[in-house]
Amino acid sequence: MKNARCTLPAAVAAMLLASTGCQDRNSPGLLAPEGPSVSQVASNCVVTTTEDSGAGSLREAIANASCGEIGFALAYPATIALTTGELLIGRSVDINGPGADRLIIARDAVDYFRVIHVEAGATVTISGVTVTAGVSYGPGGAIRNSGTMTVANSVVTRNEGTQGGGIFNDGVFELVSSTLSDNDASYGGGFVNRGVARLIGSTIFGNTAWDDPGGGVFNGANGEMTIINSTISGNQAPWDPSGGIQNYSSMVLQHSTVTGNRGRWGGGIGSGPNLLIENSIVAGNTAEQGAPDIGATQLTARYSLIGTAESYTLADGSGNNVIAPQAVGLAALADNGGATRTHRLLPSSPAVNAGDPAFTSTTLLYDQRGQGFARVSGGRTDMGAFELQQTPPTPADLLEELITASAGTPGVSRGTQNKLLDARNHLSAGRTTPACNKLREYIADVQSQSGKRINSVDAARLIGMAREVRAAIGC
Repeated sequence: MKNARCTLPAAVAAMLLASTGCQDRNSPGLLAPEGPSVSQVASNCVVTTTEDSGAGSLREAIANASCGEIGFALAYPATIALTTGELLIGRSVDINGPGADRLIIARDAVDYFRVIHVEAGATVTISGVTVTAGVSYGPGGAIRNSGTMTVANSVVTRNEGTQGGGIFNDGVFELVSSTLSDNDASYGGGFVNRGVARLIGSTIFGNTAWDDPGGGVFNGANGEMTIINSTISGNQAPWDPSGGIQNYSSMVLQHSTVTGNRGRWGGGIGSGPNLLIENSIVAGNTAEQGAPDIGATQLTARYSLIGTAESYTLADGSGNNVIAPQAVGLAALADNGGATRTHRLLPSSPAVNAGDPAFTSTTLLYDQRGQGFARVSGGRTDMGAFELQQTPPTPADLLEELITASAGTPGVSRGTQNKLLDARNHLSAGRTTPACNKLREYIADVQSQSGKRINSVDAARLIGMAREVRAAIGC
């Protein structure tokens, strides 16, 4: 491990609260709305102190078998500073925090220990918290799960461990609408999976594997991992392969974006043969010794954008994959809405409307950002975790596109072009019937000149656009 953190001073706690980037979106499944400075979550046990132990503490509530749900009534923002050791959870319980920007659970001691440990047989859900400052000379700097665990609407940041600086799982684990950032480990800087894991609507960024593969994610032997609607960005393995993801077993990557990661080889993903990529983007990663985006013996990719064509073999390349495009069209990682940061698709990106045309949003309603951001917009899903939200163009918008296209087409006469300008004037005044008539006259003019003054291909394009305008008006 490197740069072990021994304590969490008040200034650091305040900085962490300010930098989580979590905001209320008033959406189910995202962070809870802001409330007054003192609030209480409905629960059958309530934490009333930030002390490590004793009456009203989180540790006491976890130890109390009658507490099926644990809530909080604290003055926010608040930090529960653990001084005596990890929170060991050996039973089933739900811990409902008020929001990752309002409550920190942190190690605050000279001794090293992880923050949370879920034992085999326990079923645990934790939501609405930030988990930080854990240091472990073993699996999981912040969280180790051997049971069944869900972490939702939370932030796991600035922890260290030998295996999985943020999270180590050898049970069943789900990370939902959460951020895993700035964690360090020998391998699997952000997350190590040796069980069954699903990452849904989450962002893993800025994690580091110092000695071995998997800066962001390490899926070990016998691990089964599915990553859906998620972003893996800005992670690194500076001395070893796989800055973003290292997969030694079975992995499915769907509607996700892997970009900006760095490794010695396989900058984005390093994998064995059991890797399926669907409706995803793996591009813009770097590697000093080759395979900047994917290093794999073989993989299956469908309707995905892969930045380079080297160092992997497509066992199944069905679907219209985009390989080695001139430009990927991704903006920087930023708050684009929702609970987690994403890479916004530029309108010019080849990933826009390039996902599987047979995909419907019956099972995946939204993109990574959650409610309010449809997974299918513009008639067809995009590749990657971010869906460019497209509103249907107005008749006026379509007409302006036609006017511009027509003006730039050789052979279109001034009289023919003037019919479009007349249609614009009628439409802006609300006179739809005359506008329709002028468009009909324009179509007739172009048809009469097709293959003569106007190239037949250009004529067909202009006629199609004009008919689209008429349909939008309701002619």
